Amino acid sequence: MQDPVNPESASIMVNSPLQAGWRVEGNKLYVFVVNPTGQPRKAQSIRVAPSFRISSCQEFETARQLPIENSQWQDDFAPLDVKIYAAE
Repeated sequence: MQDPVNPESASIMVNSPLQAGWRVEGNKLYVFVVNPTGQPRKAQSIRVAPSFRISSCQEFETARQLPIENSQWQDDFAPLDVKIYAAE
């Protein structure tokens, strides 16, 4: 993944204190989300700006398919959790 960090062709929004970064490779959007706190975060929304349309999202480690609604999905984060998603 030598592509630019957080390219302008896509944009990801998460609620504080979560932090997110992303890469675009072809028609795939790779999203990296971190919970930097010692507290669990339940049902956190990860939103993709409408300029990058997505219809599917898979969490990398578990291969879970997450439902997409209005260019966003939700997930739970354990303390100090890091998750990677592939959306397209």
